[in-house]
Amino acid sequence: MSTINVTRKHNLSKEAMAEKLEALEKNPSSAHVTWKREGNKILLVGKSALVKGSTGEVVLGPNSIEITLVLSGMASFFKGMVEEKLNEQLDELLQ
Repeated sequence: MSTINVTRKHNLSKEAMAEKLEALEKNPSSAHVTWKREGNKILLVGKSALVKGSTGEVVLGPNSIEITLVLSGMASFFKGMVEEKLNEQLDELLQ
């Protein structure tokens, strides 16, 4: 298993962040993951064959977003690619 931890500062309002996350959740690349919102957290569970068994947590703070992903099995081999894609999506999200 491999772990990815990313923390980013942001200056988005709570409402703007909620709108952006909703759009990200509907993104076709998110089809591999089940999202479950719990307050200021989003719990992620991999559901496609490549990411099955992988889990994650997104914690939304007033000035930051913290993401922890635990990649299992085959997904561990693609840690670099997953981390790169995550950072790309965060760059887009936080604009």
